[in-house]
Amino acid sequence: MTRLRTVRCLAVALGLYGLLSAGPIHAQAAPEPPFRFTKVDLQLLDESNAVDRLLENRGLVYSDPVLEKHLAGITTPLLPKDAPEHVQWRFRILRDPLVSAFALPNGSIYVTTGLIARAENDDQLAGVLAHETAHVSHRDPYLFNRSIRRKNVAMTVISGAAFSLSVFDIWWYPPGGIFLYPEGPCGATTSATANGSQVASIFTVYGYSRTDERNADLNAAEGLKKSGRDPNQLVRVLGVMDQSFDPTPVAYIWQDHRKTEKRIAYLKTELGLKGDAAAAPNAGYLARMRPVLVQNIQMDLDSRCFRSAVAGAQRLTDARPDDPDALFWLAESYRAMGPRKPVLDKKEQTGSGQRKAYRRMAKLTEQEETEKLSGSPEGRAALNAHQRQAEELYRRATDLNPRFAMAQLGLGMLYQQENKPDDALIAYRKYLDLAPQGADRERVQRRMAALDSQGASR
Repeated sequence: MTRLRTVRCLAVALGLYGLLSAGPIHAQAAPEPPFRFTKVDLQLLDESNAVDRLLENRGLVYSDPVLEKHLAGITTPLLPKDAPEHVQWRFRILRDPLVSAFALPNGSIYVTTGLIARAENDDQLAGVLAHETAHVSHRDPYLFNRSIRRKNVAMTVISGAAFSLSVFDIWWYPPGGIFLYPEGPCGATTSATANGSQVASIFTVYGYSRTDERNADLNAAEGLKKSGRDPNQLVRVLGVMDQSFDPTPVAYIWQDHRKTEKRIAYLKTELGLKGDAAAAPNAGYLARMRPVLVQNIQMDLDSRCFRSAVAGAQRLTDARPDDPDALFWLAESYRAMGPRKPVLDKKEQTGSGQRKAYRRMAKLTEQEETEKLSGSPEGRAALNAHQRQAEELYRRATDLNPRFAMAQLGLGMLYQQENKPDDALIAYRKYLDLAPQGADRERVQRRMAALDSQGASR
């Protein structure tokens, strides 16, 4: 099966930072003067509109009017009564396995497939979206843009700069224009792609101040409470987002476990929460977002985030143990994980550990990494265990749906990896019988021809 390739885009530098115009939600702050647009602000507004068009034209937007309406529905009660000038609220899903969300100053709020796949319920998603809309409402993008211009930090327009992307508002600016990234390790927006092609390096990193983050968090928590949602789920989602399943280049840029711990701590104090926020998985949320989760599993596999793919597919399987599709994706994820250990150790989950693990991975292609890891006793043990799990899951899927062509294809590829040519040929033939016009037909025929040339029996 041809995997969906992850396309990445870094677009216009939007300069998102600055002081919130309102203080903490319980503080008595002096009123700020009304925000008035300048020529520089209007230029930034035009650039943010250009980012919307770019993401749309590049196919990065997961277009689903029903889900977009749902995102708007859960966020609308958290918005100010009147939209600020030049703000048109839009809530969209970005095809990206990176667990993140970001806001453009024109009111476009993007949440990634990776974050949707990691979140457990609508209250958590609403908290993330409320955090992002708070920055737009308080004009943070424009204030930051003005601030860095005053500080003579280099800023460029759409043709020469890069789009600011955040994970709860951490932004970066690579030089040299707009870049498109093919599949890369764990959504490598800022590092080498899986095939080793060169991409731009990051030269400036900006992050919202602790005060900005605190105010946005507290505003989001207050909004959740007033709208009847559980504000403790904002605490929960911060912890969920902080989990690391795979080495990623993102640790270079925004991942700061200590900062997240501090945010969780002050939110707990504000909310009077003792202990950890309880997990609140919601079957309705998972059913609604299921197509997004499937899409994200495919992108995780393309991006070599195999542990993340297993975690996402396991969620689907736990919710529907007799769903052949869920079993298939879990089987695919285990087969792809191969000789890799199922969980990163504690050292690899730290910021420096993430960087080292990612550097090791990025130096090798997926095949080279698999061959290297398979050479160790630990790698061979992991490979055998994951292959056994994959075979069992494929078999369960075919038992539930004997006409499930893709499960037969997966079995064929698994058996070929295990050097079982006869079994592989049987599975490949079943695939061709079940899917005579299948998209993978020519590839399967080439695989069968290769097996025949090696002396495999018919």
